[in-house]
Formats: sequence, C-alpha cells, structure tokens
Amino acid sequence: MSNNRIDRKAILVFVGVFILIGTALVNTSQTWADAGDLTFVEFQKDGVNGVDGLDGARSLTVSPDGNHVYVAGYGDDAINVFSRNSTTGLLTFIEVHKDGIDGIDGLSETMDVTISPDGDHVYAVGFDDDALVVFSRNNTTGALTYVQKLEDGQNGVDGLYGAYSITLSPNGDHVYVGAFRDN
Repeated sequence: MSNNRIDRKAILVFVGVFILIGTALVNTSQTWADAGDLTFVEFQKDGVNGVDGLDGARSLTVSPDGNHVYVAGYGDDAINVFSRNSTTGLLTFIEVHKDGIDGIDGLSETMDVTISPDGDHVYAVGFDDDALVVFSRNNTTGALTYVQKLEDGQNGVDGLYGAYSITLSPNGDHVYVGAFRDN
C-alpha cells in the first residue's frame, strides 16, 4: 500500500486560505506576495477526538465572517460544522448533521455545501436523495438547524435527479443546483 494516498476521512489544515485538494481540506499560508509557501498546522480526521461525518469529505465552504467551516461528508451522508480560529486557522469540531438522524432528510451521498452571503443559511445537495437541503445558521455559534428538503419529483420540484453541485447568486436571492442525472 502506498503512503501517498489521500485519506478520504480527513481534513488537513495549513496556515492561511482554505483550499480543497482531492478529499482533504487544506488550509495554506499562501499569500499573493509569498505564493507557494505552506506551513502544516493540524490534521482533523473522522473518528478522532470526537470528529464525525468526514468520510468522503467532498466539498467545503467558509462562513462570510470566516469563523466557521462546513464540510460535506459524502460517505457519512453528513454536513460537518467546525469553528475556525481566524488568527491560527485551527479548526474545532462543533457538530455533525447526518441523513436519517434527528429528522434530517436529503443528505444521502452529500456532494456539495455552500452558505448564503449573509451567513444565515447553509445549503447542501444529496446526490442519492436527489435533493436540496436547507439549514438555518446561528451566526454566533455556527450551529445549524434543519429547515427543509426539496426533492426531485416531489411537490412540483424537477431537475434535482443526481444533485451534484450548488451555488447562490451574489445577493443570495437565487439557489442554483447542477444535477448529474437530469437532462
């Protein structure tokens, strides 16, 4: 077995700006004037120190205030919430929201996660559930509260078959979902 494989259950943190590489979250110290220099800070891994839901870490987003990071865990059908120290970049696990637990539905094979420009809502797409999931967000703690699921073929919703990616308009008024299986 090669030691060069990417651990699909981990987040790597370096100092600086967050970048997704493969299935690991990397926080780098790269600046515009000092491009290329990285300093390793920490490693967050599924199943270690209370962290749960990172299996198949697929995408991430940082809150507009920079204080929280949200990670889509494809293999765990989950959204992970971390607080972020804005000086050091260190992450602290806060909570996980998993499909089928505590009334949450629509996160099966969570592919993508994004946050509204005002930071009030977090949106995720579940590939296997053909769904868009909405959470409200506590701007102070970063904690999420499940609001709703919009599912392909339900209540007039169409075009979410194989929901794969999600983005919002710059003002946050419109949500756009790319669906892999829908034509």
